Amino acid sequence: MKKTKFTITGLSLNELYAKYGEGVKGFYSSWWRDEKFADEKPEAGIYEIDFENTEKYINLIYQEQKNKLPKGFDFPHPAVLAEIILSNPNLGFLRNYWSRTSSVTANRNRVFVRSGSDGFYVDYYTDGNAYSLIGVSASRKVIKI
Repeated sequence: MKKTKFTITGLSLNELYAKYGEGVKGFYSSWWRDEKFADEKPEAGIYEIDFENTEKYINLIYQEQKNKLPKGFDFPHPAVLAEIILSNPNLGFLRNYWSRTSSVTANRNRVFVRSGSDGFYVDYYTDGNAYSLIGVSASRKVIKI
């Protein structure tokens, strides 16, 4: 597994939305802004993220994906992935990238994120359904800031 390290400041999705806005260099939409997870702040620190093996988790339901994660790794918070992708626009390999996250909506659906040519998507899908595009970027915090 190729892990890349990123420094995360601990901003929430709503704080990142205020910083980057909507559009091709920001968020695709804002339906999620009143959701509880949008105000959650991931712990600041240095995170290891495996973007290389995301595709090995596609076509699996949430629990199957969780069972395949390497020891010590978990689903990332959507704000962690948003900060990485929005603050590093030169990550060309993430142009059509999808990942389930640790967060759930008020209706108990699992949040997933996607980066595309028209911005950073925040969406949701049920844990019990597999989808051919939603993988996982395994993550872990290695240093607390």
